[in-house]
Amino acid sequence: MNKKKKQLKKKTKSGTVIKLPVSQVGESRSEQEQKLSERMKEMAIQLLKTPEAIPTEPAFVASLMIATAAWNIATGFIVPRDEYRKIADQIDWGSVQPWAELRSNDIDNLVAELVEYKKKRFPNDSRRLIGTQMSPSD
Repeated sequence: MNKKKKQLKKKTKSGTVIKLPVSQVGESRSEQEQKLSERMKEMAIQLLKTPEAIPTEPAFVASLMIATAAWNIATGFIVPRDEYRKIADQIDWGSVQPWAELRSNDIDNLVAELVEYKKKRFPNDSRRLIGTQMSPSD
């Protein structure tokens, strides 16, 4: 038992850090530490026709908006169906229309697909999103 306790402790300059085994925590370490922004990017990329290509900003903004709605719906937050459509209609896309780069222009269907994706891929993550935005480093 003492040997096991010693294996869980690691000396650092500031003191002792106790590392808990993953089995006691529930999720794997990488799942635990993954930022919500990374999960949102993963979901948004699912909507692109060519996920390996770099999308235009309007296409990624649209896919991120849809992913945000889907995430919140999957966590039990009630999002009116017209709400995300209204937001999409209000965005100034400039000369580029995002829908050509997405797998579909049926927003309701894309939201439904991502709700299922979220439930399967991140079933225990119940965080809710208040808002999303892109930064130059994204």
